[in-house]
Amino acid sequence: MTNKEYLEQVENIDMKIKSLAMQEVYLRNKRGNEKSLQELRDLIENMSEKFIELQKKITVEIYSMKNSMYSAILGAKYLSGATWEEVAVMIGYSDVKYVRTVLHEKALKEFKKI
Repeated sequence: MTNKEYLEQVENIDMKIKSLAMQEVYLRNKRGNEKSLQELRDLIENMSEKFIELQKKITVEIYSMKNSMYSAILGAKYLSGATWEEVAVMIGYSDVKYVRTVLHEKALKEFKKI
């Protein structure tokens, strides 16, 4: 697993939780059986716990980096779901492509060292 894939786990779990929540609403509206609804709720709860634990772990790892700009880039992108435009503005750069390609790659390389 690459550093990027490792960091993307937080976003992936969040998307799964949102998808399952939509399924729960759909089943409730279709008057699904209570057992199926409860199983779905349990799955959502388990994934939510996994999400919180992984987010805490990755937060500690990201913010233990020596370069605060790199940690800000990774934190904003992977923990807060910021767009590249938002990340660039946050760190004071107008060239979004430079932030996404050059600085992001450097941040991922630095992250690999921890």
